[in-house]
Amino acid sequence: MKSNRKPEPVPGCSEQIEITPATASQVRVPVLKQSLNDVGLTCEQTSDSQLVEFIGEVRSNFPQQQPGDSQGFFIGARVEGLGRALQAEAGQFLDAVSHLGFDSVSHARVAEAASLPDAANFYRHILKDNPGGVEYVNQLTKATWEESDAAAFAHDLARDNPYGVLMLVKLSLKDIQAVATADWMAEDGPQIGPWSDGLSDVINQATFNCLSSKSGKVDRYSCHKGQQPDKRWGLNYSAYFPYTNDLSTSDAVTKQYSELADNISATTVKGMDHPSLEAALANVMNPTMHEGSSDYDSRTANGGKDSERVIFFADNPTFNSQGNVTDCDGVGVIDVTWRLQVQNYKSKKHKTHTTSFEVWTRSMFYPSVYGDNNTTTIGNQLADDCNLCPVRSN
Repeated sequence: MKSNRKPEPVPGCSEQIEITPATASQVRVPVLKQSLNDVGLTCEQTSDSQLVEFIGEVRSNFPQQQPGDSQGFFIGARVEGLGRALQAEAGQFLDAVSHLGFDSVSHARVAEAASLPDAANFYRHILKDNPGGVEYVNQLTKATWEESDAAAFAHDLARDNPYGVLMLVKLSLKDIQAVATADWMAEDGPQIGPWSDGLSDVINQATFNCLSSKSGKVDRYSCHKGQQPDKRWGLNYSAYFPYTNDLSTSDAVTKQYSELADNISATTVKGMDHPSLEAALANVMNPTMHEGSSDYDSRTANGGKDSERVIFFADNPTFNSQGNVTDCDGVGVIDVTWRLQVQNYKSKKHKTHTTSFEVWTRSMFYPSVYGDNNTTTIGNQLADDCNLCPVRSN
């Protein structure tokens, strides 16, 4: 699927971005096997060799890459009730950390909070049955997550990456938890945390709808922070893609992966690079239906909610001679939600099953306007839009 976004009509600007290289998550055989088993394929039909071939097929169907494509720096899942559950299990730790800003004063306070008894409970909760989350936090620190030594891990992460701790806490209180690692991750610096905070707010469904109802800035490259307060900075995009066909169960899951990749990439102007695309799919697990159900429905299996991913990305990152990113042309956020339905999914009488797959995407993109004649930063753009359409607490 080709991107439906229209390129910016004028040459873009760029500004500094504080991200560091990461080892991107990959689709792995054990996760894929469980996902296929949950939609009706037996262990005999999902040998390791077959699954390796399946993964190769998924990769071969990724959209074609383009120069200067978008690259992810955070991949999360929206988990309803996460913030409430964490308040119950790790309230003392959250109360000590959640109000802190991304500044040097917070370093010592995050370290102090990490010694609280329930700090370990925070990590136990967000990392339980979440191998992609474990993969992510292990790259934030020199330490390695072990549930039996959760208190020591909380201490080490706060020592090595206090801004990373703040970002995890603030996102979790918005029901977003890390589930995979993209090409890049936030440095332990003061910039990406506030950006992530703003990106998670503007992609909130109600806030996104509010911003989408506003007109965009007039001559945005000449507009400064605070000007045209009734108009938005972000470039919005949303789409709905339904698909129905008679497919084998394995083809149904292949279609699920390929359509997710296509729809994620289509929300950006130049497309998403392949490592970030695969990372977004790496830990996609189809929830298990309860016994006795003849039809598979991921929404029903997931307690009436559709699966959802939230991806933060940088547009056209620029590298220096050491291979590190120094600048980008903009940042954005993608929300992708999907539902998979397979009729008579356990039946072996027919080779194919009527399969329906629906994908909803929305995204907000903030091209940089920063330059000699305009000191408005991406952070300023996000702050203006969050003030224009603030998140309403439930």
